[in-house]
Amino acid sequence: SGSWNQWRRANPAVRPNLAGVKFYRKNFVGYNLQGVNFRDAEFGFCTFTKLNLSGANFEKAYLQGARFTDVLLANAKFDTAFIYGVSFTRTNLVRASFSRADLELDGFDDSDIGNASFEHALLTGAYFSNSLLKQAVFREANLRDAFFARSDLTGVDFTGAQKDGTYFLNK
Repeated sequence: SGSWNQWRRANPAVRPNLAGVKFYRKNFVGYNLQGVNFRDAEFGFCTFTKLNLSGANFEKAYLQGARFTDVLLANAKFDTAFIYGVSFTRTNLVRASFSRADLELDGFDDSDIGNASFEHALLTGAYFSNSLLKQAVFREANLRDAFFARSDLTGVDFTGAQKDGTYFLNK
C-alpha cells in the first residue's frame, strides 16, 4: 500500500477508475482508495482493513463474502449493487447510499451509518448491531427478517418499509 499511497499523495486530482475490474480474495490493507470508481467491479471474498474509501463509487458492483473492518466509507455509493454475506465492522458509512441495492444477509456491527440511504433496498436477513443509524432512511425498503440490536434508531425513516419478521432489540 505504501507505493500506491505515495502515488495518490503526488496525484491528488486523479480519480482512479477501476470500473469492471474483478478481485478475488484480495486483501486491501491501509490503502487510500478515496473516490475510486469501482462501478460494476466484482469483489469475491475480499478483505478491506484500515483504509479510506470515502466517496468511492460501488454502483452496480458485486460484493460477496467481503469484509470491511475499520474502513472509512463516508459518502460512498453502493446504489443498485449486489452485496451478499458482507460484513461491515467499525465502519464509517455516514451519508453512504445503498438505494435499490440488494443487501441480503449482511452484517453491520459497531458502525456509524448515520444519514445513510437504503431507499428501496432489499435487506432480507440483514443484521445491525451496536450501530448508530441516526437519521438513516429505509423508505420503501424490504427489511424482512432483518435484525436491529442495541442500535441508535433516532430519527430513522421507515416510511413504507416492509418489516415482516423484523426484530428490534434495544437493550
